[in-house]
Amino acid sequence: MRETQEETGYGACDIELHEGWEETLHYVLPNGKEKASTYFLGRVSNMEREAILSNEHTAMEWCRLEKAVELVGFSDLQALVQQAVRSIAL
Repeated sequence: MRETQEETGYGACDIELHEGWEETLHYVLPNGKEKASTYFLGRVSNMEREAILSNEHTAMEWCRLEKAVELVGFSDLQALVQQAVRSIAL
């Protein structure tokens, strides 16, 4: 949640986490360093509230699954987005 708040302004009071959904992706950076990123699934309670982006980002948008998959680019992250959507569609 700390990272989300730093990068979007959305804090714990703004996001309801989907209990039990947590996935970690492992990858190698161009410099050869190994990295892991852990993802959580949540719902923003007020989508009308504008995000406050950190200087690490230039834009943010709410979009449909197809566009989200296109925007993330990396195949492992695309699969993760699709998996997250399937888990809430049950």
